Amino acid sequence: MRSAELLADKVERPLGFELSRAWQEIAERVDELRAPTQVSVLVLPGAVAAVRWALEGQPVEQGDIGHDGRVALTVRGYRAERVAALLAGFGRWVEVVAPPEGRSYLAGVGRELVEMYGDDPA
Repeated sequence: MRSAELLADKVERPLGFELSRAWQEIAERVDELRAPTQVSVLVLPGAVAAVRWALEGQPVEQGDIGHDGRVALTVRGYRAERVAALLAGFGRWVEVVAPPEGRSYLAGVGRELVEMYGDDPA
């Protein structure tokens, strides 16, 4: 916006209209459009802070702690493969549970790594 003009017309808000609630609903909708895909992951407790740091800018919701101690996170992103790529370096510390596209992406990365480094004696 480059300029604004004050008008003499009065605005009448609809009955029950709450600006703060309307703004929150709009903000949530923008996040859904920007990051329409949800990726469910399980993270070892010691890695949660590092995962959150790696996902900076991605909406992340923390869920329950499972019977195995891993922490459930739901990460929103534009594509499941993009979120999975951000998590690939965590190896066994992070398991992508869903959607299948995220798991398939990581399986492909794993195959490529084994192909490249599988015979390395180090």
